[in-house]
Amino acid sequence: MAQLQTQMQQREEIFHIVSEHSNRILYIYDLETKTTKPWDQENAQKDILAHVYSGTYSEEKLAENTAVFSEVKDTVKDFFVNIHSGVPSGEMNIRIKLLDGQFRWYHFKYSSI
Repeated sequence: MAQLQTQMQQREEIFHIVSEHSNRILYIYDLETKTTKPWDQENAQKDILAHVYSGTYSEEKLAENTAVFSEVKDTVKDFFVNIHSGVPSGEMNIRIKLLDGQFRWYHFKYSSI
């Protein structure tokens, strides 16, 4: 048991190092509460998901969101429907208006564990 715990701790440390050296931002999504948080709080300032929805996901919040273009709102909705339906992985490309008025394309991927 101690050996397994040591291996898990080493893998988590390796994962943390890899994520620090990546231009990708990792999030944990809680299915029960429909909330998202950054894997690493240091990356919280890069929180692009705040532009998609703030805190807890809901279709109502998505409908009111002005940063997500109306033509991709169905893509975002389907992304979360798939997560909640048990689809093990998925991805989407969406164009988002940032707070500074710039427009950027983002690629989101998820894997359920």
